[in-house]
Amino acid sequence: MQEKFIKNLVSTLKRKITSIVHVLKIWHVLLKTWVGFYGKDVILYYLAETLIPISGLISLFIGGSFIDIAVNSIKTGQSILSPKLISLFAAQILVWVLGVLSYTVGEYYNRKISAYREAFHDYWLGSKMAKLPPAIFEDPKLAQLSSRVNSNAWQISALTYNLVFGTVYSILLLAYVVILAHFNKSFVVAILAIALIKLVANIKYGAEHWNIWDSNSDAKVKYWSYAYPVYNEEPQQRLFLRVLNLNNWLINRAIELTSRFAKKQVDNERKRYTFLTITELLGLAVWAWVLYVLLNNIAAGVLTVGAFYVVYGIFKMADSYTDIVFKDISAVLSDIKLHKDFYKFIKFPEEGAYSKTSENRKSKGESNRPSKVKDVFKNTKALQIEFKNVWFKYPKSKNWVLKGVSFKINAGENFALVGKNGAGKTTIVKLLMGMY
Repeated sequence: MQEKFIKNLVSTLKRKITSIVHVLKIWHVLLKTWVGFYGKDVILYYLAETLIPISGLISLFIGGSFIDIAVNSIKTGQSILSPKLISLFAAQILVWVLGVLSYTVGEYYNRKISAYREAFHDYWLGSKMAKLPPAIFEDPKLAQLSSRVNSNAWQISALTYNLVFGTVYSILLLAYVVILAHFNKSFVVAILAIALIKLVANIKYGAEHWNIWDSNSDAKVKYWSYAYPVYNEEPQQRLFLRVLNLNNWLINRAIELTSRFAKKQVDNERKRYTFLTITELLGLAVWAWVLYVLLNNIAAGVLTVGAFYVVYGIFKMADSYTDIVFKDISAVLSDIKLHKDFYKFIKFPEEGAYSKTSENRKSKGESNRPSKVKDVFKNTKALQIEFKNVWFKYPKSKNWVLKGVSFKINAGENFALVGKNGAGKTTIVKLLMGMY
């Protein structure tokens, strides 16, 4: 019995670890693709964004020291314009300038990255689409995968933001918790209590909010199949819809679908904000307790006014960062399906990967295609098309569509493919076009 329990536990842990490793691999490819396009702009952006909270933390410590020295100077009757206070004031100004510059630089690169978002989509999505063999889109599952990725392309950029910001602010939050533990270990318990409550709210309701529309890719594709024809500006398409009186029907289906999502979101948000109101009230109770402890410590002479300023500021920042971290976590967790779709799509074998001839030519260092169009016709007097004993069946199919087909078409000849449904006419054209 015990041996069976241990065996099941080990098996479950292996599955979980394998799943986590796979997700980490997906995130690595995602971030690598993002950095591969934006380059140093991404690094500078996140460096600037990271410096903002760091400069805030440094400012707190400088401010705390400044307050303590100023209070002691007043108590002892010394001048508050001492060299030490002036140095601290100058340092505070420099840190404020660093914070302002970090904010400005961060906003600039944020705007720049956003401006190139469509180009980024073309970089990974468009270039990948161009490299895929046409034949794969005959597989409905692969066509659906392509549609899902295409309709959620913008979300890939958002996911990278969530991943990086979630990581950066998690590290900062951990640093704040360590600093608070140095002052008073009970403060760490308070922070963890608030964090746990917010974690439940954000994971349960925040992730659900994203899942309703953003991650529901198949439904989104269905929505666009209704909405896109209505917004199409092509005259023939407009005439077609008008003659068949389809405009109203299509837009009503689109509204019906989006309204269904909207209702789910409204219901979810009602539950979420009810829960968040309770968490905020509990948070206020924790805040009141923290202030009580700090003021008691000041009265007992254990804590200085400057230290109170620092601890209070760090606690406030830590409370704020728990919101940021858990919102990012909920967004990332809710979009795991999209991550996996992106990974499948970006890793999908490209043109030439199915052809042994192509692989043989690559191993010899030859190109799959002629370098120039005219090379096709070089030393060719008259073109002809010939099939010699061609057998063909589609991938994953057991049935042969073509069995020993042979024919020759000489230059200048008129040729017609005639046959009943399923005879193989379309298959022959696909083979002529090089789809297989």
